[in-house]
Amino acid sequence: MKPVSVAGTPSVHLLLRVTPRAAKNAVDGWRADAVGDPRLLVRVTAPADKGRANKAVIRLIAKSMGVAPGRIRIIRGETDRNKVLAFDGETSDIRDRINTAFGNTDQTS
Repeated sequence: MKPVSVAGTPSVHLLLRVTPRAAKNAVDGWRADAVGDPRLLVRVTAPADKGRANKAVIRLIAKSMGVAPGRIRIIRGETDRNKVLAFDGETSDIRDRINTAFGNTDQTS
């Protein structure tokens, strides 16, 4: 799966690798996962307890992109560090916001 995907869906998808209970909230850029798909590395201070880390991830991504948190939902990985987010809204706008906020997905390490 590509980190920004629109194939057959009305929303944009973003792959994440989340670290809860971090020292600070931060987005650390792109890194290829085990199968080579780029994932956005995200750290949040909230613990992975009762959905608090998930809420913190959505708030951080929304703030970074300048979109309302209500336009973002976790569609895979509610209880996993690997997550897939879906964004409601105009596809080209969301893709532009992702690229502006987090850089080009081709720059994975």
